[in-house]
Amino acid sequence: FAAKLTAKATSARDNNFFIDLAWGADSKSLHAIDSHTVITEKAAVRRWTVPEFVEQQAIPVEHGKAALAVAPDGLTLAFVSGGGVGGNGEIKLFNLEKGTKIASIQEVPWGYYRLGFSADSKMIGVFSGISSFLAPFDLDGKPKPQNMSWWDAGTGKLVRPDKARFAVQPAGQMESRFYSISPDTRTWARSGWIVPQDTINFTRTDPARTWTWRTSEGALPFT
Repeated sequence: FAAKLTAKATSARDNNFFIDLAWGADSKSLHAIDSHTVITEKAAVRRWTVPEFVEQQAIPVEHGKAALAVAPDGLTLAFVSGGGVGGNGEIKLFNLEKGTKIASIQEVPWGYYRLGFSADSKMIGVFSGISSFLAPFDLDGKPKPQNMSWWDAGTGKLVRPDKARFAVQPAGQMESRFYSISPDTRTWARSGWIVPQDTINFTRTDPARTWTWRTSEGALPFT
């Protein structure tokens, strides 16, 4: 296949990269966090129209653990970034047409983020993954807790929806890239360095059940 777009992160360092990608719900726009590892360099959400892949004006953002998502109505971009180990994260909402910030949501649990809107664009779901790369487990050997929080995009208040479905699969970053949430939010899949590389762990919330699938051996009972 011939690539329709080739974009390079703008950092002057060799290890520059894009942290996260998010498509518009209508597939007519692509967004990427242009990440830098040097604090003095500026970070940004870069944007392209599709299928022309003409780059639009970038949106300045902060450094740190981050993720982004585009609302299904195509009007809003949500960007979440962490404040450091033990600190709080923050969601910033941007008007996609103007590229300007329209709201800020504080007190988001810190972690390695995944982010997504509900189908009606009124709520934002944030998954805060393992907050320590070197110590994913507590002293008793249990995995450190993961946090899933939902926020009202209009008021910025914490909400607890009875039925919250992601319209777009949340994007991944750092350790959280090993997690995937089903659209009905009832099943979680996990893979990566905290389990054998050829293993995927599944957790179902309703009915409650966990099991493991090995790519080399097929489905195996876990608990």
